[in-house]
Amino acid sequence: MLAVLNSASFSNAQRSSDFLRFVVSTMLSGDGEQLKERVLGVEVFHRPSDYSTGEDSVVRVQAMDVRRRLQRFYASEEARDPDVVISLPAGSYRPHFAFRESTENHSGAKSATDGALAAEAANLPEPVAPAAVGSLQSPRSTVRGLHRGLFFAIVAVILLLCGFVAGREQRDLRWQHSAFEEFWAPMFIPGKPVLLCMPRAATYQLSRGWFDRYHPHQFEEEWQRLNDWPALAPDTPLHASDLWPMMDHGVGVGDTYAAIQLAAAFARSGHRFQARIGQNYTFEDIRSNPSVLVGGFNNRWTIQLSADLPIHFAQLGPWKFALVEAGGAHRSWIMQPLGASGRWIDYALVARLPHSETGQPVVILGGLGRPGTEVLGEFMSDDAALQKMVEHLPSNWREKNVLVVLKTESTDSLAGPAEVVASEVW
Repeated sequence: MLAVLNSASFSNAQRSSDFLRFVVSTMLSGDGEQLKERVLGVEVFHRPSDYSTGEDSVVRVQAMDVRRRLQRFYASEEARDPDVVISLPAGSYRPHFAFRESTENHSGAKSATDGALAAEAANLPEPVAPAAVGSLQSPRSTVRGLHRGLFFAIVAVILLLCGFVAGREQRDLRWQHSAFEEFWAPMFIPGKPVLLCMPRAATYQLSRGWFDRYHPHQFEEEWQRLNDWPALAPDTPLHASDLWPMMDHGVGVGDTYAAIQLAAAFARSGHRFQARIGQNYTFEDIRSNPSVLVGGFNNRWTIQLSADLPIHFAQLGPWKFALVEAGGAHRSWIMQPLGASGRWIDYALVARLPHSETGQPVVILGGLGRPGTEVLGEFMSDDAALQKMVEHLPSNWREKNVLVVLKTESTDSLAGPAEVVASEVW
């Protein structure tokens, strides 16, 4: 299990990792019958117990992402060692476990391992609810006749052993020769940390006097005034004196998710970084250090430094946000609803400029909306995703400016997988 969670497919996807960890541990504990959509929504995604599963599709969307990541992991070189294949059948939240067939080169070693695991597991007690493992299957003749409880024990032991196979040296080697390192290489300058620059929106709080006038004896605690929305009638008077500027608030959710995932990837690969938020970074900062500008229309430096790029941000009308191609076919990619309520198509821009007008390398990562920016954090820190992205680029891309447009479909602001729809190299 640890081998799967530590892999490139899952290590930068916290929500998918939490989902997989919960369903596997629940299944192995004999409580597989409890793996229902509402239970997962409450336990994994902290939804209220009475939330509407029909309106909130977070569990269904995340299950699709977990299935995709499991398929990617078992198709990769990282999956050569694990004996147990975990899958999540479509339409179900109960994971399925199956032994991988032995190869000729490893048959002897695997037989010996099976014997040792069986001997160790024979002394373990039988699970309370063995019926929960009815979907588990084992193709090996040495396991076929074992009691279900014994099979559970073998699966649990093997999953633990698999986690220790992926050692530090293998992970370091993967990072040294990865698409992640190749893409981000211009940013990693000895002695200079990468600045992760996030915008801060202008944010205001209603004054205590306003609350006393219109909601007496309510919102008395500061956390309530900061986190709850009071009911406002259309004709409720509101004056400038009722608004307090909040200088320490206003960082976007999508920007934060993206920055956290990038920071984790930089730390994991051994590269220094520093966070800059709102007014805490200036043009002088990005002239002195390699910088990652996170955010789209809410980041002034994103808009200014991308204005002359072959594809740039543009507002085509009220609430009509787009990425527009300056030349060529003059294509445009517009954020728009996708049929059912709560579903949107969003686009994101990736621009890597090793020799930008600032004099330092710059990477611009911005979506038209929150889902577009949020998906960039996962995509740009995922080696497998970056490998697919660079396959769209010419062979000489490594030392050049790179520009890529990504598309994602979101449900209730939860971004789905991203795909490349356009690219430029110059």
